[in-house]
Amino acid sequence: KGDKLGQALYTASGSRAEIKQFQIDKLRQTGLTDDLIISRFKEYLADKQPTGKKWKYAIWNFHKSLTAPVNAESAGQLAKQPLDAVSP
Repeated sequence: KGDKLGQALYTASGSRAEIKQFQIDKLRQTGLTDDLIISRFKEYLADKQPTGKKWKYAIWNFHKSLTAPVNAESAGQLAKQPLDAVSP
């Protein structure tokens, strides 16, 4: 209730996602900044568009999407790029 990240996620969900403090703590453990978490959450919602009871698991599923390994298709595309395109 007093956590700014929780408030921002709740607002981004249109007041539909119930967000617990332990979930906020888990999101922060990803190492992403609060602003980046909020941005990614908005992208997640635009992509997944939860409805009805799916809102109950929106934060859980969002966290899983942040911590999931790169999918094979993305990894394959990355592998096909020349090294100079991948290196910083």
